[in-house]
Amino acid sequence: MVDSSDRIRRIQYFILLVTILASIYMLTYSGRIISGDTQFLFDAVGSFVEHGDFALDLSAGDRPPRPFDPSNTNPYALESVGSEPLQILLATPLFWLAKKMPGIGLVHAVWVFNIVVSALAGGVVFLYTLSLGYRERTAIATTLMFGLGTIVWPYSKSFFREPLALLTVLLAAFLIHQWREGGYTSRWRPVVIIITIVAALLAKTTNAFALPALMILALPRTGRFFNQRQLLLFAGLVVTTIIVFVLLLSLLSDTLLFAARFNDRIASAIEQIRQPSAFVTTALASYLLSPGGSIWGTSPIVMLSIPGIYLSTKRRQYRYPVAVALMLLTFAIGYALLRGSHWFGGLSWPPRFLVPVAPFLILGALPAIDRVVHRPRSRWGIIAAVLFIYSFWVQLSGVTLAWDQYVQLLPPESGHLIEWSGGLYNPQYWRWILIPAQWGTPNAIDFVWLRTDTIIWPVVFVALIFVTTLLMRRMDHRRIVRLSIVAPVLFVVFAFIGLRAIYQDELYTGEKQPLHDILPVIDEMTQPGDVLLIDHVYVPFFLNYGKHNDIRVIGLPFQPGERPSPEQAPMVVSDNPDDLVAKRTQPLIHQLADAHERLWLLMGSGPFIPWAVRPEERFMATHYYPLREFVADPTVRLIEYNTIDAPSTSMMRDAEWVTSLRFGASIRLLGYTLPAGTQYMPGDIVAISLQWMAEAPLERDYTVAWFVRTQEGLPVEQGMDSQPVAGFAPTTTWQPGIPVWDNHALRLPETLEPGRYIVWLLLYYTEPDGTLIRLPVTGGDVAEDGTVAVLPTTLRVAEAP
Repeated sequence: MVDSSDRIRRIQYFILLVTILASIYMLTYSGRIISGDTQFLFDAVGSFVEHGDFALDLSAGDRPPRPFDPSNTNPYALESVGSEPLQILLATPLFWLAKKMPGIGLVHAVWVFNIVVSALAGGVVFLYTLSLGYRERTAIATTLMFGLGTIVWPYSKSFFREPLALLTVLLAAFLIHQWREGGYTSRWRPVVIIITIVAALLAKTTNAFALPALMILALPRTGRFFNQRQLLLFAGLVVTTIIVFVLLLSLLSDTLLFAARFNDRIASAIEQIRQPSAFVTTALASYLLSPGGSIWGTSPIVMLSIPGIYLSTKRRQYRYPVAVALMLLTFAIGYALLRGSHWFGGLSWPPRFLVPVAPFLILGALPAIDRVVHRPRSRWGIIAAVLFIYSFWVQLSGVTLAWDQYVQLLPPESGHLIEWSGGLYNPQYWRWILIPAQWGTPNAIDFVWLRTDTIIWPVVFVALIFVTTLLMRRMDHRRIVRLSIVAPVLFVVFAFIGLRAIYQDELYTGEKQPLHDILPVIDEMTQPGDVLLIDHVYVPFFLNYGKHNDIRVIGLPFQPGERPSPEQAPMVVSDNPDDLVAKRTQPLIHQLADAHERLWLLMGSGPFIPWAVRPEERFMATHYYPLREFVADPTVRLIEYNTIDAPSTSMMRDAEWVTSLRFGASIRLLGYTLPAGTQYMPGDIVAISLQWMAEAPLERDYTVAWFVRTQEGLPVEQGMDSQPVAGFAPTTTWQPGIPVWDNHALRLPETLEPGRYIVWLLLYYTEPDGTLIRLPVTGGDVAEDGTVAVLPTTLRVAEAP
């Protein structure tokens, strides 16, 4: 039995060890989104906090929305993250706090999640080791081996689900052990165990692979209902069943070839079953055998589980050897079958899918670790020390260089594939061989405090590690024990200080001040429920800094009609704006337009960048009505569009109102269309589509200006001046005889008096000295000395209700 003083002491050790591990992880923290999977999870966190759903809005460019379905009533038609919800829900407090606190980045804050989760897992390993009857020194050594010698450390830098999956499974095993050790007498502990197992499945469904091992851990002591031989027979039966199942799937390849000779339909059905097993051999060899990608290769310290299991069986202690082996096999084989061609785990540190197994391999090594800790100068002590140093080196390599940079270090024959077999079996391509060779090169070490030149970050966390370690060495002093409670508080304070210090992170374009300047403008100009479409180049900025209320920010992909740089040609060249925009982007914009009266677009380029094609802006200007624009910088432009459907450029139908107006010698206004009609209320949008035609080639680019005036000619409101089609159809490009539709819009004043109003229209160009020269107008009603056309339609404004 553990008395109250020992229990308090254990809690104090737990707190201090968690603080030490978390502080070490903070030293190697990068705040970098290294994978699409982690970005999608983060995006879902933001959507849940801001909109109560798991939709991928900022990531819509990376995971395109569903194909357009006219029957779909969803106003956004965005993809859902499609992931288990627990990590998203647990990370929401960090996102919410960052959103409320000025100077804290959203990604920066949420990326602390796995640091805390991984450190807590280390704390559970400590408590678990003590509950198995080992002494404090062994428990501390085991915790440090786990926290600094396994792949848990590299994954603390990510937002992958694996650390949380690890923690929930480990916690379930720990609670099961305590329940069994207590003789199954507790009534509340089974409820907690069930809740923990459900949480594990909600963290990652594949945690179901751990259930057979957890069942082994939950079985009563041998000799009460069964003996050791029955336990081994049960485990052997489970393992044999799994192996036979894998072999049968492998044999399907030959069966497929045989069946194809007789019946194509049967062969097709077998192929559907066989496909997931096609990569089983490769995956299992990587997970279990490859020195550069297996759980042993990437966490060498867990090799101590081999002598540990041997010592356990020698003592006739079979439960943990069986459970550990069973868990390793079920996870390895399960993922090999389940993931198919994605067996490697995407852009990650291998073996990603076996992360939850790491603490159990460490627990399996406990007999060996205990012997080493108490006989450090023995032969096994030296071997263990070498293994730990090697493991530490491997993990240090894993936390330094950004994972996506590893492929750039591989030879051409690898095809720059991160799962390249040569990189898993050839020592010269192992990650911990290639990566340290880069440490002297610029930007090779992926630590946020180096990237942002924030020296206070390592100073405070190194100081916290030193003080916390000192407290652990003096645990016998009561005053020191009480002070240990301060350690996690200091961690939170230092994390807050550090996150504020790295706020303007160039990784998220945080140094671009015009983007920060546009944020309050967006808040001021938008209304709840509005949709802001953003250029793909600004998605990283909004991931970290986009703190908005009640508007939906949707990221657009790189468009095929855009030029990546002045030196590069676009993938698609066309006069049709629809061809320049990604096929999945078009229905998204149209569906958003159908559900909202206005859309906002934030562009990363503009007319002052002549080589930029700007497909999204051209698409919007062709189908909808530009209303107003705010320019914070030539590369930061916020544009509002009225979403009434404009006349189709592919159907050159006649305008609703035909005119005989002529501007200058060669420009005719064939007519115009008012899609909202002529009846308005104060504050309404007046949209107008002008149909121009040139009768001869034009040598100047003219600008369109238009106004709503009283019938006496007094000013009411002016629309936004622009060259035709928002500048995408300059008059010098017009082909004689071919009509051009040109869309404009303005908002009537909220205080406008009821009455009748008219529309003025003019064309002008600007001399080099800034002088405006208006074209003369003929063929209809004119004003202002014959330079302004008065359109023959009267707008009627009713009294506001």
